[in-house]
Amino acid sequence: MFETIKSKNRTGPAPRRTDLETTLCEAIRSKTRVRLHYKNEGHFRTFEPYIIYESAGRILVAGVQIKDDSRTLSTSGWQEFEVDRVNTILRIRETFRPDPEFSPFRAKFGKNVICVVDRI
Repeated sequence: MFETIKSKNRTGPAPRRTDLETTLCEAIRSKTRVRLHYKNEGHFRTFEPYIIYESAGRILVAGVQIKDDSRTLSTSGWQEFEVDRVNTILRIRETFRPDPEFSPFRAKFGKNVICVVDRI
């Protein structure tokens, strides 16, 4: 269901980017889309963040990617990004309605949820 964008050659836990986590949690609570720039990429992605959680020492944000500026065709779909690999997050004035099928109780997320979208 998710495609994870992974960094290469990482060992050990990733450094925490609490500034980015805070911005993403604010977007999650307000159901606001963000423009996300991932390290080593020359473009932005439009993204609906649903959940931030910790897994194997990494902090991940998962949600729906609406657009990838590097592609001309539609690129909507579930994605995960490592928060410490994000360069820039821009909140935009577009809200989203969470998918009612989304569940934060999946085993993948475990008990390490930092923040999650309210599906109501």
